[in-house]
Amino acid sequence: MNSAPPVFTTIVIAFVLAIVCGRWWLVNETLTDRLINRALTWDIGAVFAYAVVAGIGYPDVGQRVFMAVGFLTLSNSCGFIALLGGADQRTTWQRQRAYDAVAASAGLLVLLCAVAGEAGLFPAAMRVVDWDGLLWAAADIFLIAIAVSLGRACVRELRAAAATTGETLTYWALLAVACYTMCASTYRTLHTLSRASPQDLGTAWVVGSFATLAILATLISMPLVSALLVRAGLDRESRWCRRLRPLWHDLTAAVPEVVLPFDHEDRRGSSARLYRMTVEIRDALLHLKQYVPDPSAAETTDLRAYARDIAAAARLKRDGTPPAYPGRAVQFPAGDRTTELSTLLALSREWAADRSR
Repeated sequence: MNSAPPVFTTIVIAFVLAIVCGRWWLVNETLTDRLINRALTWDIGAVFAYAVVAGIGYPDVGQRVFMAVGFLTLSNSCGFIALLGGADQRTTWQRQRAYDAVAASAGLLVLLCAVAGEAGLFPAAMRVVDWDGLLWAAADIFLIAIAVSLGRACVRELRAAAATTGETLTYWALLAVACYTMCASTYRTLHTLSRASPQDLGTAWVVGSFATLAILATLISMPLVSALLVRAGLDRESRWCRRLRPLWHDLTAAVPEVVLPFDHEDRRGSSARLYRMTVEIRDALLHLKQYVPDPSAAETTDLRAYARDIAAAARLKRDGTPPAYPGRAVQFPAGDRTTELSTLLALSREWAADRSR
């Protein structure tokens, strides 16, 4: 970090910090989400710990503090990559506690050695060994192992024929991050073994490392962006829910028995709300077909006439009129859920137009 431009470092850290706060708030439900959030939190914590210690006049100790706290970033990254590689989710936290225990023990040892070294408590014989270099080399070997595991998982997912375009781009970006991490860590290991300082790799490598962090932060911010859109009601499913609401409101008011029991879990996503609305609308239409003279009209392109028939049926149902065609069982015309949704959206347009007249 002492080679990177301060402005660049500040911008990247502020960007990552904003993502971390947002993810803890909105994207913290799955195991992988929690591990990613924990890893980023410890990473940001390591940077701030370095800044505090270096700011009070101990930059060398600050580097060791950065590494000690950063071990917990690596342990949570290992947990995430283990899940990505197909590890058993049932033992995730048991496995993670073991990773964190090793990382915390190594970090505590580094901190004790840092304080002892700053206080001059190491014997002269021990000062001959480049402990910092060995520590950095060990950390880099660990990073190489993580990068190899990540790269293998990305290649496996890229070979999957069912991957969407977005997933493919994401895995290519992660594969690029894994390749850069392997190259940078290998270079730093060789740089360290040549008795050079591992803390001064040059501006190009440090900028590349921070750019890689920014790429990772961008990738893991995608669920956050989606969650913010859902919270603001600007995602596609929320827009569809708003278009269906007049139709849903009138039909469920006429046929309240189709309304599903409310579960607070339904508040979590617009996809769940959309599914609930389409199910209730479909069931209401099936009930109201007992009042419609020609229920097959929905299969034609004349949805306007069908909307008028359904509106009339809803009024009869609300007034308590017995059905004219009891026992009629005609399925709503839909080959799959996508077709059903498009039909309902088209019907809702005609319904809204009739309401406005």
